[in-house]
Amino acid sequence: MNQDIINNDVPSENQVYHTFSTEFDPGAALKVLFVGNSITIHEPNADLGWYGCYGMAASCRDNDYVHVAKKLIKEKYGSVSIAVLHASAWERSFWQSDALDRDDIRSAREFEPDVAVIRIGENAHTFVTPEHDFKIGYERFVKYLCPNPKTKIIVTDQFWQCEKLDNPIKGLAAENGWQFVHIGDLGQSDENKAIGLFEHGGVASHPGDLGMKRIAERIAEHI
Repeated sequence: MNQDIINNDVPSENQVYHTFSTEFDPGAALKVLFVGNSITIHEPNADLGWYGCYGMAASCRDNDYVHVAKKLIKEKYGSVSIAVLHASAWERSFWQSDALDRDDIRSAREFEPDVAVIRIGENAHTFVTPEHDFKIGYERFVKYLCPNPKTKIIVTDQFWQCEKLDNPIKGLAAENGWQFVHIGDLGQSDENKAIGLFEHGGVASHPGDLGMKRIAERIAEHI
């Protein structure tokens, strides 16, 4: 397992207050749902030396992977509406019977996206056990979010590689016809992180602007 995922000490709780948000563009030709964790959005936390309200370690909102991807998608399709679901609560409870019984997850489902980008898992690794099957929980989560068979589903592995998370996701993509996007190699290189830009090691190990850009490009290529 990648040492970064073990050492990441950004708490998975209280990362955001608003766990679901939307950005509607008039006359949008496409609706895209982004599901993630602190790499997707993290609100300010002075204890971490983090003062943004966007993908952690990006230099600004426009440079996190969600908004870089949105810009790239707009270049293809014109206006696009997006929604963002911060799902670290699901990461901490993926095996529980009531893990999907949340207003924010229901809101994401009701958004009825044309495309869903599921880039999540880093906070789940410590909970994976023989009794807590990540593959079962992940499949149930995605199929609940996207009941419409016409929804294009894009899933990624972890920025910080983790076989016990990445292998089930890749397997489910093959079994269900989802688009699998590999990003784990990006987390192997410090040039894709914010090393030296933040005192807190967990924050600094998140993707910086270059890493965010590369994640976005790989995702947008399949939309």
